[in-house]
Amino acid sequence: MNKLKKTTAVGIDIEVSTILLEMRYNEIPRGALLLVSDVPVTPDGVKTEKSDQAVTSKWAKQHLEIGIHAMTDLKNSRDKIKHFRY
Repeated sequence: MNKLKKTTAVGIDIEVSTILLEMRYNEIPRGALLLVSDVPVTPDGVKTEKSDQAVTSKWAKQHLEIGIHAMTDLKNSRDKIKHFRY
């Protein structure tokens, strides 16, 4: 818990954590790009349908482009990557 506090993490996505742990165990390159649309620890941070739509419309395209760019960089690096399919 202290390690998490030092990273300034405000939450943990259990599903992504599980996938990343399995990938680490199997020595598969890993990463995650999460678009967070709520911060429920603050009164105005609770997700609503309206706030979710606002965040998604503002940031989803940029996040997708970042993910595509990262995967393209991996492909172009020509490093041998276990289980990598593009």
